[in-house]
Amino acid sequence: MASVGPLVRARVLGAVIRALRESPELDPSRISELSGVAREVVRELLEVWSGGTGRLDQTRVIELAAEALERSGGSVEVLRALGWSLFEDLIGALLERMGLETLRDVRVKVGRRWCQIDVVALRGGDVYALECKHWMRSVTSSLMASIASSHLRRVELLEEGLRSSLGEGDVTVRVVPVAVALYVPPSTGEVLFVPVRALASFLSEHPAALPSPPVRRLKLGRRPDASTFTRPPFRASREATRLDAGLTRLEDHAAQQGPMTSRR
Repeated sequence: MASVGPLVRARVLGAVIRALRESPELDPSRISELSGVAREVVRELLEVWSGGTGRLDQTRVIELAAEALERSGGSVEVLRALGWSLFEDLIGALLERMGLETLRDVRVKVGRRWCQIDVVALRGGDVYALECKHWMRSVTSSLMASIASSHLRRVELLEEGLRSSLGEGDVTVRVVPVAVALYVPPSTGEVLFVPVRALASFLSEHPAALPSPPVRRLKLGRRPDASTFTRPPFRASREATRLDAGLTRLEDHAAQQGPMTSRR
């Protein structure tokens, strides 16, 4: 197995994700057909990835996708196979691997206004508000401007929610608006645009070292933590949302029969 390169691994993993949308049972023959990789190689990879159990669950699939992205080679194969919700799960997993605490689908309601932010990540009291775009096309400058405008309105409401929850004071809290997409040129404006493959590099920079904008600074009564986003005016989920019709079938199947299994 040591001879199997990252491109082949990524092709097989991408095929696994596509195959799981068709059936909850992992069929090496079908995965081989989708990936163009020999059935024996597919079978051995499934054995390695499953730790010899022949079973994969959603969490393990996301871990494998994150590993493929970190290895770089062939990662596009995996990224293309991910649906929008799995893509958000992947972003959350990458953030957690960098030591950030993440929350999915954070909703904030102030008065009659409300919004939802795909992923909120915390590190040392600093807040990253991420908009995740699983688009297969390049993002144009006009589209980037539209995304930035919409995301800034959500971030401003998030800041209002933080002031309402934590009060104003002398504690400096940095809020970083980020838009992550498959294909986007890195750009620093009022929103930081980051291609997903550069996300780890971006996160290695402390927000204090980033320009303002996009970094926004609030003076609050105390630093926010994960519990802040579980109380009004916030509501958040720590778990992945339902993925799509195909993967929801997998969850229903798993509830009755256990984890997804590999058919020999």
